[in-house]
Amino acid sequence: MLNKDVFGQLQKGSVDEPAVVKESVHHFFKYVSGTPIKRPTWYFDTTQQGEGLVDVTTHLIDLVMWTCLPDEPIDYQKDIVMKKARRWPTMLTRQQYEKVTRAPDFPDFLKGKLNNEGVLSYYANGEMIYTMKGVHVKLAVTWNFQAPEGGGDTHHSLFRGSKANVIIVMTVMFVIYGVAGGLSAAIATNFVQGLLTIVLSFLILPFALAKVGGMSGLRQSISDPDMLSLVSPGEITLFYIIIIAFNALVGWVTMPET
Repeated sequence: MLNKDVFGQLQKGSVDEPAVVKESVHHFFKYVSGTPIKRPTWYFDTTQQGEGLVDVTTHLIDLVMWTCLPDEPIDYQKDIVMKKARRWPTMLTRQQYEKVTRAPDFPDFLKGKLNNEGVLSYYANGEMIYTMKGVHVKLAVTWNFQAPEGGGDTHHSLFRGSKANVIIVMTVMFVIYGVAGGLSAAIATNFVQGLLTIVLSFLILPFALAKVGGMSGLRQSISDPDMLSLVSPGEITLFYIIIIAFNALVGWVTMPET
């Protein structure tokens, strides 16, 4: 979006076709590093935890502002206009509640919120469309109980420009993660992530070089030749080496399989 030659100008959009869209899907029960997640019993009480519309959605609002208007102040009384919004519940059975909290039954503070079938209506989902300095923005957050086998949390972003659209899609699809679990899952995840990083880096490189006219064009566009080096002259000192070694050690120690 910072490259106006490629993206152009951010469009205004409309309620039916917002210029900015951020949607994410999350799950109450999931495996983290092969271990089933455990949520506190009060997590599903909106009077304590709050509704989903003011949970993850808050972060999406921040991301929209940082991405679209990084250097501009926002006056919510003048610059933000709510166009429409809705909320809906995720239904949780007693068995599902027990699975994610390890509690054998709904606590007393939740029993008054159960329907006739003994199912909890948890208002975790929300969607809103608003304008930010005239730009139409749509945010939507959905919470399901558990992802299908091999699935995971997802995130989708769209920014409409006058010349091109920017689309960001992130999803977790590691079947082996749920099957193997634990150490094997962590190792497999790191391997896949590293492989994807390397492959995508090589795929993007030709397009980036073509944009600037190859290596010769890249050298001509850089006024300081030292910028092509990983380190600047005179930068490699004993302190520099110690810092690099310390960062590498911390990164290795905090990996899931160590």
